[in-house]
Amino acid sequence: MIFKSVSKLSAVRVVFILVFLITLCSCSGLWYVGFLNKIQPHKIENPKFRVPHWQKRDHPSANQIYKQAEKFEGLNSFLIIKDGILIAEWYASGFDKETPGNIKSASKSIISALVGLALQKGYFKSLNQPLFEVLPEFFPPDDHIKKTITLKHLLTMSAGFQHIENVHNYVYLSSDWTKGILQLPMMHKPGDRFNYGTIQTHLLSAALTKASGMDTLTFAQKHLLDNLHISINRWDKAPEGVFFGGSEMYLTPRDMALFGQLYLNNGRFKGNQLVPAAWVESSLNVSFEDAWAGAAYGYGWWLKKYFGYDTYYAQGYGGQRIMNIPDLNMVFVTTADYPPLFHDHRKREQKIEDLIEFALQVTSSLKTGESVSHLEQ
Repeated sequence: MIFKSVSKLSAVRVVFILVFLITLCSCSGLWYVGFLNKIQPHKIENPKFRVPHWQKRDHPSANQIYKQAEKFEGLNSFLIIKDGILIAEWYASGFDKETPGNIKSASKSIISALVGLALQKGYFKSLNQPLFEVLPEFFPPDDHIKKTITLKHLLTMSAGFQHIENVHNYVYLSSDWTKGILQLPMMHKPGDRFNYGTIQTHLLSAALTKASGMDTLTFAQKHLLDNLHISINRWDKAPEGVFFGGSEMYLTPRDMALFGQLYLNNGRFKGNQLVPAAWVESSLNVSFEDAWAGAAYGYGWWLKKYFGYDTYYAQGYGGQRIMNIPDLNMVFVTTADYPPLFHDHRKREQKIEDLIEFALQVTSSLKTGESVSHLEQ
């Protein structure tokens, strides 16, 4: 009798869980379909630059790294740069150095660089400038707390909106995301706590557009990426015409590596200071400790000690990552397929970290500053 009761109870629980999952999948599916209907794909048909001309020297242990990468289901690319030299470059079948991919939230680090440039060029007054001064037409007239949100609050994910990433995504179903975001209720006072959300970097994209008088893509290419010989291959727009700040940007893995190298060089590229060194330093200071999974957060960059080294990295959904290890003068890049619904994202990230740790072990004989000319095969 007890067994039958337990079975009956278990059956009820199973049915409840199934109904819950089906409902959740349906809601997620409906949201995503709505999102796709609202977003405006913007592909650049003839990018100015194709693939940056990296100096490449395969490390003697590159084949060991490639064999390890091949075991990683869903991984599309894995690149390692040491002392400015591309020492390992692996692509899954169907991908190569000219294949752009959606780098998702890793693009937030690029948005951060653009904010630094906008400050340098006088488009923004300071990081403490209220967003209301830039976009007054989007603010509810009587919401005085919201009017205290600054550019720094947005950059450090502390604006205070009542919004949970990947849960409260209904804002993306509106016909004007900028207006919709600023209609959201407040959860806490601006600056009080960290609450990750792409809605905040999208407001930075809207602010850049308004303050500079040019769209964010044009601003990015003119003031940064053209000088790096990087072309954005595609960057989708929100319904109001603002480029999606913090997601839906397509770059090749080599271009991702070049951006990582720029920050490793404190904003310099071929003798030119493309991003102010002071901005790079400020971006890599901790704004919030233990923001997520033991990592701190700066200005669009995650900060964490890995493998005994201080690292900072740009991270996008599903395994898109640019990781810099300054003490070793190394940049690591991964791109990957997007995992299925309800996938444990932390497992994917752990696999990436395990792959990077393996690569570090087999390349440890190469010291910082050592000539790599002998590595050419």
